[in-house]
Formats: sequence, C-alpha cells, structure tokens
Amino acid sequence: MTLALRRPRPEEAEELARLHIQCWREAYEGIVPKVVLENASLEARIATWRRHIADEERIVLAAYDGEKPVGFILAGPPREEVFEGADGQVAAFYILASHQRMGLGKRLLREAARGWKALGGKSLGLGVLAENAKARAFYEKMGGKLAKTGTWSWDGHPLADAIYIFHDLDALGKH
Repeated sequence: MTLALRRPRPEEAEELARLHIQCWREAYEGIVPKVVLENASLEARIATWRRHIADEERIVLAAYDGEKPVGFILAGPPREEVFEGADGQVAAFYILASHQRMGLGKRLLREAARGWKALGGKSLGLGVLAENAKARAFYEKMGGKLAKTGTWSWDGHPLADAIYIFHDLDALGKH
C-alpha cells in the first residue's frame, strides 16, 4: 500500500466531496442526527471543494492510497471567531475508517502545521464534536490543549463541541 500526501487537483473536487461525506457518516454515526448526515448535499460539497482547492491562502492536503483519496486536512487563517488563542485554524480533518491507525493523521496534521508555520503562523486551533472521543484522544496525544467547550450548530442542530489549540507547531505529535 502506497500512501502519499499532496494538494488535490481541481478535477478531484467531486471525489473529495464524496470522501468528505463518507467520512462524516463514518465519524458521526450516533453523534450527529441521522437526518443531517443523510441530507448532506454532494453538490454543495463539490462547490466547497472547488473553492478550497483554488484558494492559495489555504493549506489543502489529501492522503492518497494509490490514486484514491482516503483522507484530507484543510488549514489556514481562522474563518471563525471561536479560535481565540490561535492564529490559524484546521477547518476540516478526516480519514476514512479503513485508513485510520496507519500514521496518516499524524502526517497530515504535521504537514499542515509545517505549511502554516511556513506562512508565518504560530499556532493552530480546531473544533471537534465533544462526543467524538476517538478524535479528541488523538488531538490530545498530538499535543492539542483543550481551550474551551461550547455548542456548535450543524444545520440547526445544536451539538456540544470542544476547541483545541496546538501552541507549539514544532513539537506537534512529539509528546
């Protein structure tokens, strides 16, 4: 199995949109209301991915198993106010369940941190659903510090969330 990281090409937007929705369904089953996951719009995700890929200000990396994308990370300047204490934001970070525990998460997060640091960034924040214990354990193992908890609305459904900050991008994952 060859696992490579690279910036996706514009023609891969639809494939990444499908991956994004599949990852949501795998990660959030039993956490996010079923109706939200079932109603995820492929067309909206494709449009979003086209914007991400075209945005040179964003760090957009996908993990590929051969030619098939199996995970991704999006990072860059904060797009939300909830990241007080971080000058950068991981906006999305997912890996298919079939490709977890292979080191891809560490590689993606470290590369995003390197990319953000190269752009002058000093720290990264990210939000995670509070009930996503697996993701929270990973972020804590990678050196993320819980900054606050609150509520985030996904399509009108309030969900408990947690904000993590990675203050030392050089030390990320070396704990």
